[in-house]
Amino acid sequence: MSRRGGGAARAELAAALAERDRARAELAAAIAERDQARAELASRVETTERLFAIMAHDLRGPLGSMRQLTSMTIEDGDIDAERARELMRAFGLSIDAAYDLLENLLGWVRSQMREIAVLRDRMGLRACLKRVVSWSAGSAAAKGIELRIEPGDEVYVFADERMVEAVARNLLSNAIKFSPRGSVVDLGAWCMNERAALFVRDRGRGIEPGELGRLFSMAERRVALGTAGERGSGMGLSFSQDLALRMGGRIEAESRGGYGSTFTLYLPAEVEGELPCA
Repeated sequence: MSRRGGGAARAELAAALAERDRARAELAAAIAERDQARAELASRVETTERLFAIMAHDLRGPLGSMRQLTSMTIEDGDIDAERARELMRAFGLSIDAAYDLLENLLGWVRSQMREIAVLRDRMGLRACLKRVVSWSAGSAAAKGIELRIEPGDEVYVFADERMVEAVARNLLSNAIKFSPRGSVVDLGAWCMNERAALFVRDRGRGIEPGELGRLFSMAERRVALGTAGERGSGMGLSFSQDLALRMGGRIEAESRGGYGSTFTLYLPAEVEGELPCA
């Protein structure tokens, strides 16, 4: 074979090897894409099953309680004022539990389906906290809990007002739920070194260190009764963390068993060239 012929053969071999490597790379990419699609499908199936489990278990509880309370009220006939107040308080707890579950459930489903768009605009964190406190005043008053916003100047951020309010509402709802009767829940907002945050601090029973890492996981959600027997879905914090992450922020929890808890929503230092502290 001539030198020229040998060179052509080597070139053809090199081209064939390159084509083989390209085909292998394409096959590997196709396999990886298939595996990713399978994983996403499995995740969606798991999410759907979890949602049905939540609905079947958690929603049945408060609805069943309301049904039972209604029957008791009808069957009791003439009941005194104290008994009536007792039944109404229990009925109110059941309604609150069902409402909170539906709010978080529908919000979380929408977030998982990517239907929630982040609409950032300039907003005040203290003004947001005032609205949330007004919304939660009834449930706090029922337990004799004082909601106290720490004094200070308004803190302005560029964030999605709906999402921030939903997060703050969930954090305050949890604080009221796990606070003892007659206690105080502090709320506030601050801005330092171009970083903004709002916080909710209670004086409840606190959270053990081993539980802190699992608070925001849907897969490891914990359903605990409040100090007045309130029952939640265990998904509010997971939903709130999802909203925080969508805004480029995060929620952090600090707590010790028996010493209360502080939940803080941190917002990004800069969004689209705008500083949150103004």
